[in-house]
Amino acid sequence: KILLKMNKKKILLVVVLIVSSLALAILSRLMKHPVNMAPMVGIALFSAAYLPKRWMGFALPLGCWIVSDIFVNFYKENATTHGINYFLTPTALGVYTSLFVIFLLGSLLKKGVRIPKLMGITLSSSLLFYFITNSFCFFNPGNIYGPGLGGYLKCLAAGIPFAQSEYGALFGSFFFNGI
Repeated sequence: KILLKMNKKKILLVVVLIVSSLALAILSRLMKHPVNMAPMVGIALFSAAYLPKRWMGFALPLGCWIVSDIFVNFYKENATTHGINYFLTPTALGVYTSLFVIFLLGSLLKKGVRIPKLMGITLSSSLLFYFITNSFCFFNPGNIYGPGLGGYLKCLAAGIPFAQSEYGALFGSFFFNGI
C-alpha cells in the first residue's frame, strides 16, 4: 500500500538504499577492518532521518543488524559467540537496545540534517552505544568483573579498547555518517 503511493523513482531509491545498506553492513563486518569501523550507527541515523515512513527507518537498520549478526556469528566468530545463542545473551540485548535508542536520536534529524546537529547526534550515538552495550555486558550471568560499582567500572574500562580505532576514538561513526 505504501509502495503504491510512492513514485517509481522513490521506490527505486528505497530498494537501492535497502540493498546497499545490507551489503555494506554484511561486508564491513565480515571483512578485516579496523576496530569500530562498521557502518551500523550511520545506517541507523540515515534511515531514521531519510526514509519516508518511521517503521521503514527502524526496520532497515534492524534488518541490517540482524542479517549481519547472523553472518558474523555463524561464519566469522562462531567459536566465541556460539552462533544463534548469541541472540539470547545480554550482550545482544544491549546491542539491539542501543540500536533503538540511536534510531530515536536519528529521528531528531528528520526535520533537517545540519552539520552541528549531526555531529552532536553522532557523538551521542557512539557514547550511548558504548555505555548501553557495556552495561548489558556487566549484567551478563558470566560477569567476570565482580559485583557493585567497582565491577561496573571495570566492565566499562574493559570496553574502552572496543570504542577506539587506530584512527582515533569515534572515527568509524563520524566517517560513515559523513558518507
